[in-house]
Amino acid sequence: SGVTFGMFEGQITCLLGQNGAGTTTMISILTGLFPQSEGDATIYGHKVGKGGMDAIRAISGVCPQHDVLFPHLTLREHVAFFGQLKGRDAASAAKDADSLLEVFRLSDRAHHLGSELSGGQKRKLSVSIALSGSSKFIVLDEPTAGVDIELRRQLWNYVIDLNRQGVTIMLTTHYLE
Repeated sequence: SGVTFGMFEGQITCLLGQNGAGTTTMISILTGLFPQSEGDATIYGHKVGKGGMDAIRAISGVCPQHDVLFPHLTLREHVAFFGQLKGRDAASAAKDADSLLEVFRLSDRAHHLGSELSGGQKRKLSVSIALSGSSKFIVLDEPTAGVDIELRRQLWNYVIDLNRQGVTIMLTTHYLE
């Protein structure tokens, strides 16, 4: 309620807050999952809400707080599918999927089903999906929730690398450190 903030292209914006603080609600509004009750928001000149969401979704990658995976798709199929939803052709989406699975050390499981993964592996897959399609605006809602310290560091390092490449990132976390 009454939130005002600005984000800048090529920077990381972090919403820090404990459970129940409204960070996931803010992400849900900005990604079009929930309608805003009042006010305005724009992302790369496109209005959040009616009329602008198709354009926003085409340039965005979203990792929700809870993993949303299809039990009968392989890891590679997950990442490639979402890359194609963002406009990539099948060949480049598959290449992108292989690259992202390599980055997150999931290549050896590329042909396993999403339902066969551990919690940490599901998180890595969800982040990979968000990064597919070379999105210029990435939204990560608690990307490191429920993962071990090593994976948490790996994810943070990758977010920093993406940011150095000019990707605009918005993330939420409750980790004060």
